[in-house]
Amino acid sequence: MGFVDDQSGAVFKQLDYDVVLEEPVLVKPSTEAACLNTSPLFLSNFEQGLAFTVETVYIYGAVADKGNEKVADVMKAALVKALDHYDILGGRMKLNDVENRIEINRNYKGAQFATASCNATVAELGDLNIPHPFFRKFVPQAHNVSTVEDVPLMMIQVTTFQCGGFAIGFGMSHLLWDGIGCFEFFMNLVSFARGGEAVYTPKFDRTMLKARNPPTPKYDHPEYISLDKLSPGFKAGTFTKPETAKAEFEAIAASQSCITKTIPFTLQELTALKKQAMEDGVLSKASTFEAVSGHVWQARTKALELEPTHVATLMYAVDIRKRLQPNLPSEFCGNGVYSACARATCLELQTSSPSFPVKKIQEANDIVTEDYIRSALDWWEVYRGVPPIIGDTFYMTSWLKMPFYSIDFGWGTPLYSGPVASQMVEFIVLFPNGKNDGGINLILSLPPPVMAKFEQYVKVRL
Repeated sequence: MGFVDDQSGAVFKQLDYDVVLEEPVLVKPSTEAACLNTSPLFLSNFEQGLAFTVETVYIYGAVADKGNEKVADVMKAALVKALDHYDILGGRMKLNDVENRIEINRNYKGAQFATASCNATVAELGDLNIPHPFFRKFVPQAHNVSTVEDVPLMMIQVTTFQCGGFAIGFGMSHLLWDGIGCFEFFMNLVSFARGGEAVYTPKFDRTMLKARNPPTPKYDHPEYISLDKLSPGFKAGTFTKPETAKAEFEAIAASQSCITKTIPFTLQELTALKKQAMEDGVLSKASTFEAVSGHVWQARTKALELEPTHVATLMYAVDIRKRLQPNLPSEFCGNGVYSACARATCLELQTSSPSFPVKKIQEANDIVTEDYIRSALDWWEVYRGVPPIIGDTFYMTSWLKMPFYSIDFGWGTPLYSGPVASQMVEFIVLFPNGKNDGGINLILSLPPPVMAKFEQYVKVRL
């Protein structure tokens, strides 16, 4: 297995190209008729911790007969049409002072759009199968804002290269949607860019995810730590508290105490991990996500060298659209997920077979029933809380089933599609490597001494 150091430049060549950014503008719907609904959008209890921006970038090669001169105009026009269908995109998050919860204010301030140029060719960016830290220059940053409430929920930046290729970077609030809602938005945006109509009709209503009245939590929920139990100065990492909306805006910045690395897994290694998870006969099946997550959980726990009795936690999103009765509607545009929570002592993870963490991950998934989900909504209503993301806990995010490499705005499919080098220490991201060879990439951040140990533990035995 090869390792790519995203900060030291041990593998990546230094990229000293310039990215010249034009003044960003705010884009609004095409007609006033699209701005009639001024009612705030209710956000579920699960969404109260998601007031942060998700950054992605898509890099496209040159197309001989089209060039890149019209890309910005096409994307801006597509965004205008998207705003006609997605009225919340031009809004802003807002703290409801009466209920002390975040909602989306349909104030139609607009989505942010920017253009930029880079004095490099796509070829000069190097290996596009792995995200170079330089790619972050292609992702929009909030312009001229002072508080989190001012940050646009949707931001797009089109960067053109000298060869005729281009990059499209997105900064999207997680309050808008989960992976499924995001992909359906992209399919609509693609259709608009190519002169078509909406493929999906987004349904924004989240009231089916309201807590019961009165709230009656039935279970303890280790997925959250209540706000009244937080020590002074406790930071919830990327996850947010409702009052975050009033906080001073700070751009996402790299941790000064951690380094970020991208680790590729080949199809052969993935097959080996699934086989190893089942070889002792405890499990009859193991998905790629479960096998890789279990392996990474063990490797990370060993590298951290925590006390044997310490409880280590892995959290990951479970789609709840069809776990509720009635099901969430088709084309639901929101966060229809719940955070499953797998827990084990460090000693168990350090000394167990590969099947053990995978079994814990599967059991965490099975717990997420409608009864459990309703209890969690009620629990948050009573106690308020944030995910307990600290050193011994991390969140595994999977983009493995999201076909973002199929996004074609009219210039072909992307050469790179996915996240920029993660600045969020508590998240580990899995995503396709873009080679169509069955391999995947993993991005994570750890302190340098821990990363060195992790690299050794995460190697796959073939």
